[in-house]
Amino acid sequence: MTFFDHKRVWLVTVIVMLLFMLIPNRVHITRNFPSDIVKQYQFGQFSSFLTLQTSDDLTGYENLWFITMHTEKVYFKTDSFFVSLIGCYITAYFLIKVWQVLRNRLSVK
Repeated sequence: MTFFDHKRVWLVTVIVMLLFMLIPNRVHITRNFPSDIVKQYQFGQFSSFLTLQTSDDLTGYENLWFITMHTEKVYFKTDSFFVSLIGCYITAYFLIKVWQVLRNRLSVK
């Protein structure tokens, strides 16, 4: 399986993105991020889909890793939709590789 031509990777990529969007409860996963700076987020246009929309108060914290998930919405701290898509694609690629290794090991026994 090459990195770019596997159809199952794209299918899992779409599934991963949909799962992030459909997480039912409000969850905040933050690390080293001051809670008083967190603002109300909202969806941007389609080009900024899965992009964190923040106020200027967050400019000093751009390098911090965090994912904020709201009901039926997910926001990644990324530059654009394509960065999020690439991240989900790489995640899906490794999920399929792990699944193949586990399936091969279980089928040998």
